[in-house]
Amino acid sequence: MSAANSSWRRSDGCGRVKSGRGVPPLTPIVGVSGAAQLEEALAGAALVLPRELRARLDAAA
Repeated sequence: MSAANSSWRRSDGCGRVKSGRGVPPLTPIVGVSGAAQLEEALAGAALVLPRELRARLDAAA
């Protein structure tokens, strides 16, 4: 997909959206040094934040 046809928003590097639509992709980079850390990191993928908390975090950003 070319940049002109992308449906992802672009950030100016400071978290402010410049143009477009949609939600930018988020790809966390997880570094672990053991099985316990890996299990903890993978458990975070199942985390669901309540709508009220997401709204507070968005407002603070």
